[in-house]
Amino acid sequence: MKANPRELQQRLGLHLGTYDRRVEAAVRALASATRQPAEAALAHFRRCRATLEAAANRRAPAAPSAEPSAENLAAQLPTLFEFVLTLAERQNKGFAFLTQGHPSGTLPENMQALLEGVTELELTAERGAVAGLLIDLFRLHFPKPAALRDFSGLALALLVGFVPTGEGHELKLYFNTRLGTQRGYREAVSGTLARLGIDAPGLAERVLDELYTDEAVFYGTGVDLDAGPDGRLKLYFHYPRTALAELAPRLERLGGAEGATTTELLRDLANLLRYFDAQALTDTMEIAVALSAKAAPACKVTLFCRAESQRHSAQDSLFTYLRKLGYPVEGLRRTLRALAQGCAEGVVWEHALHAIALEPATGGSPRLNVYLHPVL
Repeated sequence: MKANPRELQQRLGLHLGTYDRRVEAAVRALASATRQPAEAALAHFRRCRATLEAAANRRAPAAPSAEPSAENLAAQLPTLFEFVLTLAERQNKGFAFLTQGHPSGTLPENMQALLEGVTELELTAERGAVAGLLIDLFRLHFPKPAALRDFSGLALALLVGFVPTGEGHELKLYFNTRLGTQRGYREAVSGTLARLGIDAPGLAERVLDELYTDEAVFYGTGVDLDAGPDGRLKLYFHYPRTALAELAPRLERLGGAEGATTTELLRDLANLLRYFDAQALTDTMEIAVALSAKAAPACKVTLFCRAESQRHSAQDSLFTYLRKLGYPVEGLRRTLRALAQGCAEGVVWEHALHAIALEPATGGSPRLNVYLHPVL
């Protein structure tokens, strides 16, 4: 961003007035694309958003001064959402909305508000066991939230994903272990496995030892709170994309008897990359490895789009790739259009396509997750 804070504030303000309308239009588009009742999905989204915003308002800091600053700009932002469209077996399978909450306070305030809001949602839905698991995992990863006060309120510490299921939802969590949480990442991993009841002695250590190369950054953990006894713990690593060739044999070794599946995934990834201009993607990729007591580690690879890349270049490349695989694109196209409606020039993100993730194929086609966010 090259403009001064006052200019940024003015430009950002042009988009804030349409933010709620755009995210609601995206919910409708995604629900329709995945054959869910659009109005029911929208009503549920609104309930979740209202509960989270009420929790944030209870912890709201003092009103910002009139003088523009980075903190004041953050205070004017809405509760931030991102969306995921899942495609598998040549159809749109489902969607989710993700949030790190409202960024108006300090990072500890924002984290606590998000925790309180999600806990209230789960208790209201009579999902006390899920709420208890949420609180335990939060405390395990962030034993002293106040120690994170020096980080920006916009920093990502906890990301919550809601997967609509009729009138309710399933819950996913992502914890950023890079923020200095007073607990080593290996301790957080082992503690989470124990709390989830995943009995897989030595598995986490083997994965961490295999994948923690000189170029790796361990980013965090992910949990599906509704998975029950079949639960998995995901470990997230970031690498330069140039490290893929070195990582391939490591990932195949982790797959054990299912190494052929990993080989196919890497082949699918190479095919995807052929459709994209290298300038449209960042130099970083993410590899997530799912740990389970009942199966070999499973991998997912995520590529990130540059925030400043040309809007139509990346999107058109994705559409071409999806059509080649036999996937529908109209629902995705409507969602992207909704998230960018009226935003000719973004301040933070210039287009709505954030990332593309590949998982092992099901039904003969790669399984994909397409991550989308409102232009701001």
